[in-house]
Amino acid sequence: MNCSFAMPVIVAKGYCLLMVADAEAAAAFLSDRWPRYGPRHAEAAERVRMAIDGDATPLEAMQAFVAAAREAEILVEGYVLS
Repeated sequence: MNCSFAMPVIVAKGYCLLMVADAEAAAAFLSDRWPRYGPRHAEAAERVRMAIDGDATPLEAMQAFVAAAREAEILVEGYVLS
């Protein structure tokens, strides 16, 4: 199953901006590089895992990842890729 997000999610990690473009990248970021755990982190981890397994849509995974990134204060809002 194609787990690509409709548009990449941009997150800030230190002074770097990172582009998360699919459920696989989101799962890796959630497990290896997440800066601040909160209730939405576990929900996002589950939703991206479900998308990889074909039990959720990439949109559902992206929305959960965005909510978790916003909660962790790492989401870069309004960034436009050129």
